[in-house]
Amino acid sequence: ENKLIFYEEDLRKSDIDTQEASIYTEFCNTVLREEEIFYQRKIHSFVHLTVQEFFAALYVYECFVTNQTKQLEKFLDLEDKDHALVDLAKKTVEKVLQKKNGHLDFFLRFLLGLMVEPNRRALQGMLTSVDPNDDTDKKVLTYLRSIRRKNLSPDSCINIFQTMVEMRDNKLKDEIQEYLKMDDRPKRELTPLHCSALAYMLQVSKNELEELNLRSYNTTDEGRRRLIPAVRSSKKAVLKDCKVTGEWIGHLVFGLKFSFSPLQDLDLSNNDLKDSGVEMLCDGLSNPACKLKILRLSGCLITEKGCEHLASALKSNPSHLVELDLSYNNPGETGKKLISDCQLKKFKYDHDGPHRMRPGFKKYACTLTLNSSTAHKKLLLSDENRKVTWVEKEQPYPDQTERFDRCLQVLCEQGLKERCYFELELVEPCAVGLTYSSIGRKGDGEDCKLG
Repeated sequence: ENKLIFYEEDLRKSDIDTQEASIYTEFCNTVLREEEIFYQRKIHSFVHLTVQEFFAALYVYECFVTNQTKQLEKFLDLEDKDHALVDLAKKTVEKVLQKKNGHLDFFLRFLLGLMVEPNRRALQGMLTSVDPNDDTDKKVLTYLRSIRRKNLSPDSCINIFQTMVEMRDNKLKDEIQEYLKMDDRPKRELTPLHCSALAYMLQVSKNELEELNLRSYNTTDEGRRRLIPAVRSSKKAVLKDCKVTGEWIGHLVFGLKFSFSPLQDLDLSNNDLKDSGVEMLCDGLSNPACKLKILRLSGCLITEKGCEHLASALKSNPSHLVELDLSYNNPGETGKKLISDCQLKKFKYDHDGPHRMRPGFKKYACTLTLNSSTAHKKLLLSDENRKVTWVEKEQPYPDQTERFDRCLQVLCEQGLKERCYFELELVEPCAVGLTYSSIGRKGDGEDCKLG
């Protein structure tokens, strides 16, 4: 019920006799507080929420192992009494994962901790004994490791990891500690569960993280999603090209509102946030606790509407942000003026225009043509120099210093700079590469070959 304060009628509903409880005054005063409020009405509360959660877990555990499941029907939706402890664990985990506010997190860790055999031995005499050969803890850990639902929030994933540690499963924790000591970390592949453990350990570290670059971790998109909570503990967070979604933005906003977060530099470039994502982000930017100084939103499908949200947020919290990058978007003249009026030290909006509103890499699309002056004589150009075909007969091209005489190559007319995207249709196998305009043209040495 998520109650923190209990009246005497609440105690009676739970079959607690306040007069009888007074016999154990010393113990009760250790875990319970008793106060009088309006009209001398007494209230009771636990000295700390964790104490309340522990006793709740103890109560549920005892009711279950002694088959008093009637008291648990409302909580667990149990239809019959033929259940094992592992079923209790699974039902509780499912309930906790449905919550979005952290309610029951400590309860879950305490309850599953009571199922660990060494812990039961330590509490012998307090807990009802179970079969000494019971392997519930192993079954529960197997179940926790099997949870792979993509709709789990990153914080829920961290909660699962913390629960596993509470159950004395330190394998994952030890693996991450070893990983953090490695020099070749980018080569080590991390599972999503590893990423949850890493996010937790980065958050509880005594040292602030200088930079968190999600692309530097060899993991999946799901793994990077689970690393999001670690952003709260880093000074600089680089999330460019990470397929950031609205859900990610929600977790980032929580970090921006977190007064103890050291985050000052956030890079969300090359993610299709759109104006709706920017609006969500501005909920954090406008918060007085936000200390962000640099924000990069290059190539994020932002229009004038997104600029309106940004300008409003910056006016609400004008004391921190000094640099904003909106290049490769479509802010329009009105949008540029709105941001310019916020008087940032640096505002970047180059390479803009309506063509930047295409999703994915297509926002950087460019049209390329082939340079006939560089084509080897056995390469035939057609379709307005957009198609090249190898032929046996040499073409009557004039001899020119830029032409490849030995390597079967041709260069593009346009030089590529900044961000460019193009697609090729290959009919036959061939090599495509990048090079400088200064590449050698005569001979077939390494200095004449595409990179």
